Amino acid sequence: MSRDPDKLIIPDLRSLFSAQDTQKPAESTSAASRTDVDRRLYVPRPEGWSVQIQKDGVREYCHEKTPGEDHFHLIVMGEVYLQRGDIKLCLNCALRLGVLTLDRQFWVRGESSVRDVTSSGPPTERPNAAEE
Repeated sequence: MSRDPDKLIIPDLRSLFSAQDTQKPAESTSAASRTDVDRRLYVPRPEGWSVQIQKDGVREYCHEKTPGEDHFHLIVMGEVYLQRGDIKLCLNCALRLGVLTLDRQFWVRGESSVRDVTSSGPPTERPNAAEE
């Protein structure tokens, strides 16, 4: 069964890392059942991308808007995000755009579904963190 990449639904990252994962597992839980969820993320085209953690109080915004919202969302203290030059993407947007994937075998399918976010240019109405 082949999948159309435009119709794939990407889960919200919160569903990958549930509150249960941060709690001590019950003694009756086997090691195998605790590790059956693959939480790894992959960058099919890693050139120029780096992984960052928001460490200071400077306001930084994701380069993309969440569908259905009319504002750019904040990257909060402690949040992991991707950066390429001036472009910063939260992990949810990076997944939605295809910059990140959950598919371990992305290399078998090729790079055709990965969008180059640098080609569209930065949005003009994006807030400037230095002005706030």
